[in-house]
Amino acid sequence: MQKLMVRNFGPISECEIQIENFLVLIGPQSSGKSTISKLVFFFLSIRESAIEFILDELDSSRSKLEFANFTKLVRRRFIEFWGPIPSAKDLYIKFEYGQNTWAEIGLDSERHKYITPRFSQNIISLIKDHFGTFRELGIEGGSAPGLFATPNVIDKERTRAQIIGILKDQLGRLLSFNKEIFFIPAGRSLLSTISDQLQYIHPHQLDYPMRQFIERINATKTFFNKSLEEIIKERHVLEASVTHRGALRKAEAIIKKILKAEYRHDKEGGKLYVGAGKFTKINFASSGQQESVWILLSLFLVLLEKVEALIFIEEPEAHLFPVAQKEMVALICYVANSSRCQFILTTHSPYILSAVNNHIYAGQVGKRNRRAVSEIIADDEWLNPNSTDGYFVSDGGVAELFDKELSMYKTELVDIASDMVNVEYERLFAVENKTNKEV
Repeated sequence: MQKLMVRNFGPISECEIQIENFLVLIGPQSSGKSTISKLVFFFLSIRESAIEFILDELDSSRSKLEFANFTKLVRRRFIEFWGPIPSAKDLYIKFEYGQNTWAEIGLDSERHKYITPRFSQNIISLIKDHFGTFRELGIEGGSAPGLFATPNVIDKERTRAQIIGILKDQLGRLLSFNKEIFFIPAGRSLLSTISDQLQYIHPHQLDYPMRQFIERINATKTFFNKSLEEIIKERHVLEASVTHRGALRKAEAIIKKILKAEYRHDKEGGKLYVGAGKFTKINFASSGQQESVWILLSLFLVLLEKVEALIFIEEPEAHLFPVAQKEMVALICYVANSSRCQFILTTHSPYILSAVNNHIYAGQVGKRNRRAVSEIIADDEWLNPNSTDGYFVSDGGVAELFDKELSMYKTELVDIASDMVNVEYERLFAVENKTNKEV
């Protein structure tokens, strides 16, 4: 099982996190939920960094691989996540991928000033060995430039794709992680509110997760130049699977419930259609629509392409009415089961937590009465409590959020505000009663 350990980094004083298939992080603002989530993303993205590094080294004239260059690449990526922030001298972060396979971050031993990544020997050996093998075979890693698809260009592109496939498989085995990774950050409405101005923002003014998210969505937008129904019909022509078509139709129905519109992209940009010829440009849409549209469409694409992924979603509840939050959880649970996806959610919402609890509870009760429970929550949305976990992040540490005996999240940890409001109301009510009696 993968494990993250953090000491004295950002708002985190010390914590240890086990990575399960369905992980929820809650806590006050600025407590470190996003820090933990992004650290998991960072360490799992080392797989992609290693592939990028080997390809660049193969494309160079160097006959011998300098592993120090990989360390520099990972250090740069770390700074792209968090910036050149001042760090405690005893900063220490470690991610365990499996037995004897790990990566860690600390400061240099001499000046305690520079971020220094370190890796287990088997990661170092795999990168060096594969570089050596490909170099001996005379394989280059770069893309072949050219105006035309000549046999030479096609051959180089095919070779590059094969190298990436081999490296992804081998690194995936070593790191015990073979899924795609997709991070949906908070503040994603930026894509909607200033979509026309994004080209003028220098990429490095944004942190790496937001930058990568924007790049992926910008590459995807034009795919939605037609309705979801039309996309499903086109896919039906290409494949005969009734099950897959049913999955897409279910996702489409949930998306429409939440969005209350149909997203389309044309030469004028993104639009939300509420009827024939009636639309609102996405930058003038409601904040809830702006925040949720690319969560919803991204999950639809995951189902459409049958991708197994680890999907990070920060604040899936942002600007959504509680009923829509419930539907968002239903879609997330459905994608988790249908595409064998993992999810890491950060949230402040008691509604999100309570809704997830219902999907876990449905799975337990459904073992004894599947038919009756399925009429309340569909069986393809049930969650397995054995692969579910959560943490309450606060005061520099974490506390268990998931009660393993009850197989439930402790909703009272996130709903403290309601208790405080109720106590306040009762005190005011007592004052009113006392005042009335005195009068």
